[in-house]
Amino acid sequence: MEDPQNSRPTLRERLMSLVQAKYAHRSPPAYPAPKRAEARTEASSRATTETEPPVLSDPGYDHPTVPGLGPDAYADEVLRMVDRPFCFSEKYGEQQGRADRLGAQPEILDFERALIKRAFKLGIPLFAHCVNRGSAEQNRLYRLRRSKARAGESPHNFGAAVDIVHGIKAWALTRRQWQIIGHLGKEIATQRGLAVVWGGDWEFYDPAHWELANWREIRARYSEDLGFDGR
Repeated sequence: MEDPQNSRPTLRERLMSLVQAKYAHRSPPAYPAPKRAEARTEASSRATTETEPPVLSDPGYDHPTVPGLGPDAYADEVLRMVDRPFCFSEKYGEQQGRADRLGAQPEILDFERALIKRAFKLGIPLFAHCVNRGSAEQNRLYRLRRSKARAGESPHNFGAAVDIVHGIKAWALTRRQWQIIGHLGKEIATQRGLAVVWGGDWEFYDPAHWELANWREIRARYSEDLGFDGR
C-alpha cells in the first residue's frame, strides 16, 4: 500500500504549480533572433551607402555647420571634406593606427583623439600622419625644406606634436577647409584645457601641424648627459 506521506507533492512542486497557474494565461516573451553574419553585413552596407554626402547643388539640403562659425559659414567647404562611407571603411581604420605614438605625450594624444572624433561626427575623415619622428626623418625633411627644424629641434622628436590630415585629400585642402579644421582644433583645446599651438597661424604655413605650447620645457626635461634620444 502506498504511503500517503510519499504521495504528497513537495514544497517545491507546490510552488511551481502556483507559479504556473498564475502565469498560464501569459504568452512567453518573444526575444529577437540573433542576427546572422549575412544580416550584419547587410546592415553595415546600408549604414555606409545610405549616408553618402548629398549633391552640393541640391537647394533642399540642410548644410551642416561648424559650431562657432555661424549657420552658413563655409558650408560648401565642409561638404567637400565630408565622406561618410569612407569613415566606415577598412582604409580609414588602417589610417588610425599609422602614426608612431610610442612614448608620445598624453596631452597631444588626447588632443589628437578628440579632434579626429569631432571630425568623424561631421563625416570628415581625419587621421594622424605623424606623432613621433626620428632624427633621420627630421633631417631629411629639413633638407627638403619641408621643415624648419633639424633633429632635436622639433616637438615631433619628443612626442609633443601631431600632424593631422584628411583621409582622402591628405594635405590638399583649401585654405578655408584648413581654417575649419583649425577652428575645431582650437575649440577642442579650449574645452579640454590644453595649451596647443596650430601651425596654420604661422608665417611658415603648416596647417596639419599641432604642437604643445610647452614642448621646449618637455625637451629640457631630457637629461643633458643623455642628449637627444633619437626618436
